Amino acid sequence: MSITLRTVFLAGVVVLASPFAQSALAATDDSAGSNHVMTKPRPAEGVEERKPSIGAFAGIAQTEGRHRDGVSYGAEFGYQPVIPFGLAVELSGYVSDRGDENATLTRTRLLVKGNYNLGGTTPVIKDSYVGLGIGPVVDHVQQTNDVELGIAPQIGFDIPVGPQGEQKASLGANANYMFVGGARPDVFALNGVVKYWF
Repeated sequence: MSITLRTVFLAGVVVLASPFAQSALAATDDSAGSNHVMTKPRPAEGVEERKPSIGAFAGIAQTEGRHRDGVSYGAEFGYQPVIPFGLAVELSGYVSDRGDENATLTRTRLLVKGNYNLGGTTPVIKDSYVGLGIGPVVDHVQQTNDVELGIAPQIGFDIPVGPQGEQKASLGANANYMFVGGARPDVFALNGVVKYWF
């Protein structure tokens, strides 16, 4: 992974982890207008709180080893069954073209993702999340398919766009680093994300 994208990923982890450390020292407050990023869990009621969404994303994928960068792409469906925890299913992939020492790698992944949605009133932070995805990863290299388990810590944000009270879309970004089992290479991905909220 290049030092530039690694730095971006680590900086994002630090920025989003910082409110956790601060709020761990303070009492949780569920009052309206609270600026605490941690929310006391409770069942989501109605469509507005369950926040069902469908999204599409695209970006860059950097595979460990001597592989070329590829364009990552995918789609996901998510919702929030319990505030502030979200669940999503993602189908995504990318192609790392043939390099000097490696054959072309085509990777497809199907992930179940769990997120912790941050709250409060701080811009960007209140629309951010941290989470983990897990699922099968299928690599196609030189007419051979290999299936391994992938685990991907992730951070991201979804900023609503549109008139207040009518915000059905969001623009955001997601960064994740996938650890892949066996001898398959790990990968870092940085994506732009567009979502529609029902």
